[in-house]
Amino acid sequence: MPPDSRTNTGRNCTRFQAAGARRFQGRANVVVSSVLVVLITLMANYLSFRHYHRWDWTSEGLFTLSPRTHELLTSLDTDIDVYLVLSSGESNYQDVRELLERYRAESQHVVLHFVDPDREPSEYQLIAERFGLARAMLADGSAAADVAVVMSNGDRVWKITRDDLV
Repeated sequence: MPPDSRTNTGRNCTRFQAAGARRFQGRANVVVSSVLVVLITLMANYLSFRHYHRWDWTSEGLFTLSPRTHELLTSLDTDIDVYLVLSSGESNYQDVRELLERYRAESQHVVLHFVDPDREPSEYQLIAERFGLARAMLADGSAAADVAVVMSNGDRVWKITRDDLV
């Protein structure tokens, strides 16, 4: 073999090793970057779960709780069961549900129960018997609960009628 061919083979071998090292380094960078992105995402998710806060972006502050309500909710030391007994098709259902969700976000002692009298008549019947609720006739002729929200804490019960929601 001529001396030039051995030198040429050595150079080709070194080039292949360098190309392989660059490929390995590129793949390692992709793997490390992917792992870092996943870790950062998990950390952000964990922190957002631990420090949850609801924001009211409406210009009028429609969904902002008053300082007195905030103080009352944070001072609760026992659970309060809140039963929303409106049908999901009623006009003020979404607003009342949003308000109750904000209460629950402020205090872990607010336990929400959503009972649709139209979709869950047996569940509504149990709650009606427990709290002495009656059925009311709406303007469109359909039957509904005479109250919109029932709150209970042990033996104490508060009822919020449909007229109180206006």
